[in-house]
Amino acid sequence: IGNWKMVPFWNCALPARTCPPKACHCLPRKFVVAKWQHIVITVITTMHIREANPSDLDAIAALHTHSWRTTYRSVLSDAYLDNDLLAERKALWLERFTHPTAAQYIAVAEMEHTLVGLACAYGDHDVRWGSLLENLHVAQGYKGAGLGAQMVRHIAQWCARTQTAPSLHLWVLAPNTAAQGFYRRLGANPVEESVWDAPDGSRIAELRFAWPHLNTLTP
Repeated sequence: IGNWKMVPFWNCALPARTCPPKACHCLPRKFVVAKWQHIVITVITTMHIREANPSDLDAIAALHTHSWRTTYRSVLSDAYLDNDLLAERKALWLERFTHPTAAQYIAVAEMEHTLVGLACAYGDHDVRWGSLLENLHVAQGYKGAGLGAQMVRHIAQWCARTQTAPSLHLWVLAPNTAAQGFYRRLGANPVEESVWDAPDGSRIAELRFAWPHLNTLTP
């Protein structure tokens, strides 16, 4: 057959659990199982996006905290990021679950029974720019697999079903060029500049990115 040796299958980082049958998205993971040949097995892991509920509070706050600590490490002060950020984020989400504002929608993504994505939107938030995507966070180990794009499209579909404005927008910090590239690839463009009064006391330039028409994100 050739001079190669099969790596034991149990050495591959396979998912520990099987996802529930209600999962609605599939994301591929590739594992090389041969030493000398590039023989690849693609394992399909399923992802389920659903509306969040109060029982998700701790997981949402933890994901939000970790995302800020990694993404904004050189943007916000270390003293702020390393202090009581988790408690602050938990208080924010508790308020949102306890006293939701009009047209608030929180969605989470689950993969292998773990919360790996988070999005929060407010419908018809702006007369000109439509609904607002207030938060979008993906767990560090799951970035680059298309999960963030799936969540943006999920929010766009919610807007199309439930809101009157045919558009969607969000604010991106000017130093966060990676996020800007991500939203550009999804068809959004910067349309306005502003300044964010950050919770650490600093003031940071930000850009409004917008999709004037939801049909660029929805089938």
